[in-house]
Amino acid sequence: MRLSLVTQPPGYSAPLHHHPGQGFVYMLEGTAESAYGDEAVKRFRAGDHWTEPADVAHRVARNPDAQAVRRFLVFSVNRPGEPGTVSP
Repeated sequence: MRLSLVTQPPGYSAPLHHHPGQGFVYMLEGTAESAYGDEAVKRFRAGDHWTEPADVAHRVARNPDAQAVRRFLVFSVNRPGEPGTVSP
């Protein structure tokens, strides 16, 4: 199990990736846009939370705000030695 505090700058967009283990995300500040697999893009703000599915393409992971940072906590469950994020 891993708990990570993540801070991303304004306008940040992650490349296509997936998470080998399931994750639980809690937004602390800012705005997030996220989509896994074929689902529609969802927008989250401080106080929102969601689940990251294991082994599903995380095709949209971005901070759409041009001025504010995005800060969130991720609690993830991985096998020993397994990375939290894998790029194709």
